[in-house]
Amino acid sequence: MKGVALAFRQVIYENRAFWRSPAAAFFTFAFPLIFLVIFSLLFGREAAQFFTAGIITLSLVSATYTNIAMSVTIARDEGILKRLRGTPLPPLAYLAGRMMHAVAIGLLLAVIVMAFGAVVQGVEVPWAGLPVLVLVLIVGSAAFCALGLAVSALV
Repeated sequence: MKGVALAFRQVIYENRAFWRSPAAAFFTFAFPLIFLVIFSLLFGREAAQFFTAGIITLSLVSATYTNIAMSVTIARDEGILKRLRGTPLPPLAYLAGRMMHAVAIGLLLAVIVMAFGAVVQGVEVPWAGLPVLVLVLIVGSAAFCALGLAVSALV
């Protein structure tokens, strides 16, 4: 198999492993919505526009930087990375698969938080700037994934 196909297979594996851990999936998706509701109750609906953007950013950092840094460090400590070196999976495909999975989770979180803010909180979504937002989310997610990998190398 080619490296790109192996990376996409790794994304499928990471996705399956993520959704098989209900606690991780619940807290990844529930915390941003809980924060949005709490901040809206504390500061009023007028501040929901401001807090929605902030919570999207928090969700993105949580799904990419924190997820990558913790999971790669845990995999290294448990010897999973050493076992992966004995398989035909190239290290780049493994890292690319992990990063693509984290970016996909981050984008899904951004869509969920934005939809929740628009439907429940009455936040106005700037539809004209949506393509730029998607580009910024993808580039930002990749940057935070890279930071997470750098931190996992230091820990």
